[in-house]
Amino acid sequence: MPRIAGSQTNEVPPIRAFDLKIIENLGQSIHQRDIYAARATDILFKAVGKPEKLEEEKIGGWIVREHRGNILVRFLKQVDDGFLPAYDITFISPDKGILTKATGRLSPDELAQFKARQLALKNIPEFCSPRYNTVVLQDVDGKGFLVYALAATTDPDLVFVGGHYRMTVSPDGTKVEQVDRLFKSCLVLRKSDVPKDSNVAGLSPHMS
Repeated sequence: MPRIAGSQTNEVPPIRAFDLKIIENLGQSIHQRDIYAARATDILFKAVGKPEKLEEEKIGGWIVREHRGNILVRFLKQVDDGFLPAYDITFISPDKGILTKATGRLSPDELAQFKARQLALKNIPEFCSPRYNTVVLQDVDGKGFLVYALAATTDPDLVFVGGHYRMTVSPDGTKVEQVDRLFKSCLVLRKSDVPKDSNVAGLSPHMS
């Protein structure tokens, strides 16, 4: 498959090393939370309005967490002194999310998670795409957060193989302690390059 874009990086600084089981668990959590955030966004668009409407309401991002055994995606709105909950989407099953208006204030952990997400977006060293999705997880050492900044696109034909980062962020969400570059180049693959009659189990770059 051809390389579509972008810069090449021959040397990648050492990153935090985790054992294989932890990496597998992190991968599953990233996949799950990314899907729930995308589904929640679709639900919010359908019920409340497209991005222009959400901008009018000053919706400024979201957090994903577990709540009473379910996955909760909480969208936040900007106010004079920070952020408040605006809408909650509770998934009682992977395919069914219930939208409610949120009330009250953010818990300290919710606020720290949101700050960690916003901080990571501001600290991406090299952009391989104008669009990045974020997934915030608890650090495997039990303190602080791991924030994954994932190069993304709205083009369903493209898959970003490179461009992804993992950031270790302090427990209060205010300090990036380490940035791990998880790629060597800004590599993009096209799904349309796969023969139509093929059964695709995954995509990987052609190494020359």
